[in-house]
Parts: sequence; structure tokens; C-alpha cells
Amino acid sequence: MVSLATFPKKLFKWFLAINLLWIFLSTTLPAIISSSNQPILKLTTNRRLDAAQLSINSIPSSLRNASIYLVIAHPDDEVMFFSPSIIELNKKIYNNTLNIICFSNGNNDGLGHIRSSEIVHSGVILGLDAVSIHVIQNEIDFKDSMSIIWDSQKISNQLNHLISNNKLHNKIVLLSFDQLGISNHPNHKSLYYGCLDFIKSFSKSYNHHQLVFYKLNSLNFFQKYSFTLLTNFHLLKNHLILLYSNNPSFDEKIVDISSNFPSVILSLAAMSFAHDSQMVWFRWGWLLFSRFLNYNQLIHVQF
Repeated sequence: MVSLATFPKKLFKWFLAINLLWIFLSTTLPAIISSSNQPILKLTTNRRLDAAQLSINSIPSSLRNASIYLVIAHPDDEVMFFSPSIIELNKKIYNNTLNIICFSNGNNDGLGHIRSSEIVHSGVILGLDAVSIHVIQNEIDFKDSMSIIWDSQKISNQLNHLISNNKLHNKIVLLSFDQLGISNHPNHKSLYYGCLDFIKSFSKSYNHHQLVFYKLNSLNFFQKYSFTLLTNFHLLKNHLILLYSNNPSFDEKIVDISSNFPSVILSLAAMSFAHDSQMVWFRWGWLLFSRFLNYNQLIHVQF
């Protein structure tokens, strides 16, 4: 029986063991397999393995060769919830153009001017160009609030305004929150319905383009704060599938994106260095325990 005096030490050991296992499954093992078989990792001119090219995910054709628009509500949403998707889908092997559309400047505490610049800094750390990050400065229609539902038609019109002038690929992908908004945040939930309205209202205007919408699956409390524990089971399952199947198939309607160790470090850097105004004490708890830093499940929305 574990005494109260030794419980913190035991808990720390379990936490350390779980995360070391995750590093092995997400980073070390894929690097070994890739370098010994058909390498995803290639040696650079300095004879070092380029970890940025390592992918442990199966990305469907619907998320390749596309103009991808990440639609978020507040500066820091891109890191706190979507960083695995941003880092993965922005890799050169997928030939995507990634943009962020942030519908508010996060001015609920009067820090909107600071947070507007923080999201640009964060995006650059994550590998995006500063010009691809758009922060909408409209507190009348899109006020940062825990109690306000934004009008879906106004969201739709704003999306059309930004996307219609920036069509680089024949495929346009919207990526946003689902109808639960991670934590039932009304601003997050509003974006899901706004993206749906955009597709219904303007699909004919984009008749030469394929419109695709993926939503980020909300997790229950245990899943949300399991950090790498549940991701370990997911990675182990995928490794076993690849080991025992000659031609593994993955569901294109549900896309699981896991981060490796360098990607999580990048996400931590983006949050802690770029979003300095948001790094109050409970944010550190999020960084320590949130599964959204190492795993996203994207669900294709049928319409």
C-alpha cells in the first residue's frame, strides 16, 4: 500500500515512465524504422536526420494539395488546441498552404492589441508566414466573451471575404472546432455553425473548387487531460497495424494526428514564448496535462 508520504514520488515516476514511452513510440521508433527501411527521414547536408520531415501519421488526399484555413476564435487557440494539425499539415510533403483566421483579438481583459501580435509570433514559431495569419478586429460582431454566441451568417460572410481573394489551390479546406467547442465555449461553437453556413451559402461561388470541412473532435475530461497516456495506446495500435498488415487502410473521414517529441517542444515554445500575456499559473497545468498538445482527431463534416 502506497503511503501519503511516498505518493507524490510514485506519481512522478509513473508520469515520467508514460512520457518516456511516448517519446519512444512517437519519435525514436519511427526514426529507427524510417532510417532502416524506406526512409521518411533523410540525411541533410550536415549528415543529420531531419526530424521535421518525419511523419507518424496517415494524411488522406483530402488534406493534401490544399489551401487550408484554420478558423479559430481567440489568439492562443492555434497552440492550445490545433498545434499538432498545424505542424503536420504544414509539412512540405503535403503541398498545402496554411492560413489562420482568428475571429477576435481576445480583448476580454483589455489585451487585444497585445494578443493580436502574439498570435503572429506564435504562428511564425509554428512554421507559418506572418502574412498568412489574419486577426479580425471587429468587437461589435465578434466580441471575445464566454457568454456571447456569434452570428453564423456574419461568420460565413467574413470567411467568404477573406477566402475569395486568396484561392491558391483547387481544394479549399476549413478546419475549426466541432459543435461542442472543446469546452462548450460559445465563441468556439459559433465557428462550427459559421463554417457550415459558409459552405451552404457560397458553395456555388466556388464551383471550380472542392470545399472540405474538418472539425476538431472535443474530448471528455479524462481524455482531455490524459496528456500522452491515451496517445500511447493509439500509437501502439498504429505500429501494430503497420507491422502485421501489408496494405493498411485508414479511415479518411476520421484523421488522427499525433505529434512527435520535437513537435510538442515547438508547441510549448509557441505558447510559453509567444503568448506571454496568457501564461498565468493554470496555463502551465494545461501545458503539462493537455492531450491537445500531442494529439488531434479531425472529423470530416458531410454536407
